[in-house]
Amino acid sequence: MRITREDIGKAAEKTEEPRPLTDEELKASRKQRFSEMTPKEKLHWLRDYYTLPAVLTIAVILFVVFLTKDIRSNKPDGFYAEFINSGLYVTEELKAEIAEVLSVDTSEEFVTIQSDQLSDGAGNDNANIYAAEAVAVRIAAGEIDVIAADDARFEQYARGGAFLDLKEVLSREECSAWDSLFVYAKEEVEDGVFGEETAYGIRLDDAPGLKELDAYPNGGVIGIVANAKHPDRAVTFLHYLLD
Repeated sequence: MRITREDIGKAAEKTEEPRPLTDEELKASRKQRFSEMTPKEKLHWLRDYYTLPAVLTIAVILFVVFLTKDIRSNKPDGFYAEFINSGLYVTEELKAEIAEVLSVDTSEEFVTIQSDQLSDGAGNDNANIYAAEAVAVRIAAGEIDVIAADDARFEQYARGGAFLDLKEVLSREECSAWDSLFVYAKEEVEDGVFGEETAYGIRLDDAPGLKELDAYPNGGVIGIVANAKHPDRAVTFLHYLLD
């Protein structure tokens, strides 16, 4: 059979390599995939896809934070509360009050009350991605004791296994007093496979300790992080907010 120039042209078209994505297309693809991920998947994203830029950026930020802390006094955190998507305005007076309630000697330890704004994932920019991953890194490092957040963000963390089962941490009396405030969620143990429904959080809608601070006017939830270094102080902090 005779091979014509037309046949050669068609064969070349079939074997033509696909056009590589532009930098903008790559960024858009990454942001879209990130916005659809659970917290556990986002940690995998950090390791597998965004490792170099994200880790280096977060490492630099955390290095500066820790270096500044070391320069000031080399004191460890005695308690760390993370407020996400909150209207909370953190002042030195507020931290001093919480330190007193928690019996933290501020000459020996820090009390950190952090407030971060994280979007719902739609139209993420790099700053939001890094902020979300910085929180994830702090959780993994065991730095954060409690996390308060809006309902949607809290559920994401709860499904990712970020919190303790409060019924295993609190006393029988505390569980009875706060039973109507418990927020339940199912941890995603595998892709699409969920565990039993567990009390991972407590509603903050009418929390006396937050009313004047206007932290969550539209409702919020708080939970104790699974690897918290100060779970006893975390429970005392719940009393500070709820009693």
